[in-house]
Amino acid sequence: PVLTKHEWLGTEGKRFLLVPYHMLGSKALEQRILGGYVSHVKKLHPEAPTPQVYRTDALFEDIRAMRSRMGDQAVIGGLTSANGGDGTAAEEDEWGEAFGWTPQLLDTALAAEEVHEGGQALNLVSPSAPAELRARLVQDASTHLLPGFAKNATENEHGFVSLDAGLSVIAEHAKSLGYDGLILFMDELILWLATLIHDQKFVAREAGKITNFVEGGDARSAVPVIS
Repeated sequence: PVLTKHEWLGTEGKRFLLVPYHMLGSKALEQRILGGYVSHVKKLHPEAPTPQVYRTDALFEDIRAMRSRMGDQAVIGGLTSANGGDGTAAEEDEWGEAFGWTPQLLDTALAAEEVHEGGQALNLVSPSAPAELRARLVQDASTHLLPGFAKNATENEHGFVSLDAGLSVIAEHAKSLGYDGLILFMDELILWLATLIHDQKFVAREAGKITNFVEGGDARSAVPVIS
């Protein structure tokens, strides 16, 4: 019946990304689902760009403070530390054109609005649009300049965008890695909620988010999200 309803599942060569989760101990669905996706993908694809699932207000405040305290060149050097650390090295795109941070590009990235719309692919190799520069800054800062940011966010229940927005982001990210579908295996989800039944507000809030997983499988998603 499932194959009849979803004929595309019968097509050979389909690739699915299975992300396993142990829900016990979670502080919030966003924290475990989105943070767990980032951790799992980093193990499978260490060179893949970081999906834009983090709330970046605190990160950008730190970058602004560092610019004020250390100067732009020191910050730019930190953003490119993996490529030499002097702020002059840059990453080349497929046409051989190099991207490198400048004070003006930092201004644009820091002022750009945070975007988490499904289906919007961002060019992080040679970013030019404000949203692309913002995403590239998050990636470079969390990888080189402030590597503890992602770990701290993962442990913070408020460190992530909404589950609805985050599912769209990771679906697009999985598609960019060549996957045709995303499977979220949430072990002990009901048991997790049952152990917290004494906190009725928490359980009601988290249970209300579960509808996002149903909506994640619809046609608006970059790839189907199955949970």
